[in-house]
Amino acid sequence: MLTVRLAGTPTGSTVLALPVDGDAPARWPAVPDDLAVEVAALLADVAEPGRAGAAHLLPRPGRRPAQVLAVGIGTGDESGWRAAGAAVARAASHWPSVAVRLPAPAAPEAVRGLAEGLWLASYRYRLATDPPEKAPKLRQVTLVVDDPGR
Repeated sequence: MLTVRLAGTPTGSTVLALPVDGDAPARWPAVPDDLAVEVAALLADVAEPGRAGAAHLLPRPGRRPAQVLAVGIGTGDESGWRAAGAAVARAASHWPSVAVRLPAPAAPEAVRGLAEGLWLASYRYRLATDPPEKAPKLRQVTLVVDDPGR
């Protein structure tokens, strides 16, 4: 079962997901400048990087985070966030945990849509005869916000 929680820092995960729309680098609070530059360079070579549900992986060997997943949120409405959540669940199914850095302030609709997409896309109906190694490994998603108590 997938656990989704709110936190102020992305602890314990080597994978960071960043929501992308038309002005992505300006909307990422608390992301180091060098990381923002790397992700912007990746997205410059991608057609429609902010399309709802699009996912683009940036490997960063030997650095933290080791993997960055840029996910499109479209226009930023609730359905765009739901598509982004589903993209994170599909793209990160082979990692045990992922942190998603939400823009500030994170609207309740964005958090709700993202969580719904994560849960819906990670759901699996398995028969007892299905081998466990085929099951997704993703068990925890941390939604990183500026003020988790809000």
